[in-house]
Amino acid sequence: MASSVAYGTAELADLCNFARGASSTGRLKTLPLALAHRPRRAQTLLSLRELPIVELRLSAAEQDRWLHNRWPAGGKPLFGGHWAQAVIQTSPREHEYLTGRHRQAVRTNIHRARELGIAATRLGGYDEFAAAAEPVYGSRHGGDAVLAAMRSSPPANEFAWYAASTAAHEAPVIVAVVALFGDFGVLAVMVGNQRYERVGHARYLLHTFILSDLAARGTRHLIAGSVLSESHGNRYFQRLLGYRVCNVRPILLPPPANRRREVAVAMRRLLMTGPPVEHAHQSPRKDARRRISPPSAQVRHAAWAAAGGESGDPSTPEVAVASGGGERKAAL
Repeated sequence: MASSVAYGTAELADLCNFARGASSTGRLKTLPLALAHRPRRAQTLLSLRELPIVELRLSAAEQDRWLHNRWPAGGKPLFGGHWAQAVIQTSPREHEYLTGRHRQAVRTNIHRARELGIAATRLGGYDEFAAAAEPVYGSRHGGDAVLAAMRSSPPANEFAWYAASTAAHEAPVIVAVVALFGDFGVLAVMVGNQRYERVGHARYLLHTFILSDLAARGTRHLIAGSVLSESHGNRYFQRLLGYRVCNVRPILLPPPANRRREVAVAMRRLLMTGPPVEHAHQSPRKDARRRISPPSAQVRHAAWAAAGGESGDPSTPEVAVASGGGERKAAL
């Protein structure tokens, strides 16, 4: 990807601060002044065109749901845009995903999570998720408002529900939801229990389990949203997990008959000039039944060494973002 928009650069950090500082309408009004104040921003904006491109295959109905749905009702939109999205390829085999020095921090945290007896699982449906989420959100300021917005059960085939827990703690330590669209998913929420001190380790374990589970279901990519609207802490965590900054280009199946959609697709093909991202993993397993990650699985020991030469243990800091009327903690 273009170096000017790589993780950790001052240019991207500045662009993220600008993007988070106002609404979309407000950014349009302040854009000329912002570019005049820092002319290099214009170069950074133009370089977004050169980001790698991930093509997402989905139906027209799935695209409409992606564009308009929120989680929970009235909360954060599932659609984060087409530009500068945090995207990670799913991996059917955990050991392949965890191989290499760049995954050292992930291996270390997963090992610590399993030492604590934490195990991840895909839940059987919304009712199980709601029961698991209640004590998790109940531990958080503003969590009652989020729970109130979750009263209506969404269609079962549109979401995948996850949790991680340990026998030593009475309530689940973290829950997550992935919205499913075509051959990709959107991480709608990943929320930790504030009454559990080691929730950071559980976050690594659950996210890795989700990647494997989605791959088994035939999901090729997981999207966490626009990096331009994320905090520095979330961007850092995404980099450790292996997310890439990519532009996404929906491919409607069958091709759109709507003229406006045809024009929009043509414009994205014209504007996005980066190379396409190739997906390397094998075909999904036929058996995609409920899966559980046992705490006894072995992961190679590795000392903590953050990517890019940064230091610190992300199991301690907690990153929070606003969701509807209440605060939620997002892993990403």
